[in-house]
Amino acid sequence: MPRPLCPAPDRRRAGYAQFSLPRPLAWQSEGVPRGGEARFKGRLGIGLRKATKEILAAEGRDRDRFLAALPEELRGPLTERYVATVWYPTAPMESLFAHMAKELGAEPEAFARRLGATTVNASAGPMGRSLIALIATPPRLAKYANTVWRQLHDEGRLDARFDRAEGRLVAESSGWSSHGPLTCLTTLGSMEAIAERMRGYEFTSSERETCVSAGSATCRLVLRFRRT
Repeated sequence: MPRPLCPAPDRRRAGYAQFSLPRPLAWQSEGVPRGGEARFKGRLGIGLRKATKEILAAEGRDRDRFLAALPEELRGPLTERYVATVWYPTAPMESLFAHMAKELGAEPEAFARRLGATTVNASAGPMGRSLIALIATPPRLAKYANTVWRQLHDEGRLDARFDRAEGRLVAESSGWSSHGPLTCLTTLGSMEAIAERMRGYEFTSSERETCVSAGSATCRLVLRFRRT
């Protein structure tokens, strides 16, 4: 008698997860995101957890007490055992960052930039940070910004260009349904962390010129450099 065939797996449902309660801060399997359900790659979540640990240690805060002070529905991103190749929902992040800043007594926008920068540095590690210092330049940052974005996010774009004459790098994010003013600034913070390690260029300043949350079509992030 022929062996029964197993049903083919639904590939559309593979590789996605979602936060769920009341199971203890678990992320449950779910299908491909629908509109308004942007996701980030687990490798970014791993960096977020490392960054949070570093920031809490620097502030002399106990992790368990810090988590207990957060709303229960927002703790998952900080406790999840991320799988680097799996997608996770971005939706809780804006509210999470605001609550984290409040609990630390930090100005929210400054905290978001610090979190983005710390996530890059924690994810890279000592060898990665040395490699960034060795090979990173403003033109390369502009060239590969969207490539890196697409590796970490399942929607949206981060298009960048560098004006050598002005020493001005402009990056614009668009098409990202989970945009938020703080989530947006973590991107700026991550770019600042890379810019500060570049050789041959002095990173002089940065700002967010426009923001989707304020009605603009894109979030425009600007970094300025001086050739050394």
